[in-house]
Amino acid sequence: MPDFMAQSYLTDRDQALAAIGRARQLRSPLLLHAILVPGDEIFLTLWRGDDADAVDAATREVGLGPDRVVHVEELTGL
Repeated sequence: MPDFMAQSYLTDRDQALAAIGRARQLRSPLLLHAILVPGDEIFLTLWRGDDADAVDAATREVGLGPDRVVHVEELTGL
């Protein structure tokens, strides 16, 4: 199953943690990682799901926007 990165604009740590909590309740797609860059107002989430549309819908469901969703490939785990 492919991986996708969603980029959202968010600066508040508590809002990010709340969104992560909601995302963990989803069965699919699966939230793998989340990175908050408060100085740049960016919240990056890495998901594993069927397609970009499913990830887009999931991020909207948990309140994250997103600004964009792109397909990514994990290279460090090779």
